Amino acid sequence: MKIKLLAIGKTDDKNLQVLIQNYEKRLKHYIKFELEIIPDLKNVKNLSETEQKEKEGTLILKRVNPSDQLILLDENGPMHTSKEFSKFMQKKMNSGIKQVVMVIGGPYGFSNAVYQKAKNLMKMTGIDNLADRTIIQGSGGQLQRVAICRSLINNPDIIFGDEPTGALDSKSTREIMSILAEINKEGTTVMLVTHDVKVAAKTERILFMVDGNLVAQKKMLKYDEQQDDIKQREESIMKWLVENGF
Repeated sequence: MKIKLLAIGKTDDKNLQVLIQNYEKRLKHYIKFELEIIPDLKNVKNLSETEQKEKEGTLILKRVNPSDQLILLDENGPMHTSKEFSKFMQKKMNSGIKQVVMVIGGPYGFSNAVYQKAKNLMKMTGIDNLADRTIIQGSGGQLQRVAICRSLINNPDIIFGDEPTGALDSKSTREIMSILAEINKEGTTVMLVTHDVKVAAKTERILFMVDGNLVAQKKMLKYDEQQDDIKQREESIMKWLVENGF
């Protein structure tokens, strides 16, 4: 994993500059690290606070890749001790994230566009309202969405889901499948393990496995919730399974 630190404006204090350079050298012995200073805006006297934040936000977002995890360093986030921060970063490393981008904003903080970028995945998976809650305050369906959101951080080509709708009620199951369908529409392959025919009926290709062996496979047309009869798809799958000894 690589850590990239973006900062608006360079310090003029030469002593601080030396300390930053020394610490940067030390960090590179332990992890890939890059510090990028975004130059201060010119003629800020003619800009309002909002305009300045928007211009700085544009410069920040130009330097963030779709697969990066964006962490904003400001007063709205939690405060960590050095040990807590170390554990936080270790979890990021263990999750397989390629690059974490941390950002120190300008004098007025971040624009709405930058905050939105940091929350986009949460919004897409319907958990943006959970941002300030602890893990024990989420329902089963919400926690499944958290898992999906986390899996999308690296902008993967394929997602593997092991019983992603297991132990969920029918409403939550439909919501999770809708999210996965939307992800698939955007170009990400979604591969699921399931014992639920209702889940399989919403997929395009089914692999039937017994004792770890591939027994048969069935191709389906892409499911259209508005036009397709889900019951007919389920019955077709059940008949196919029986024909293959299920």
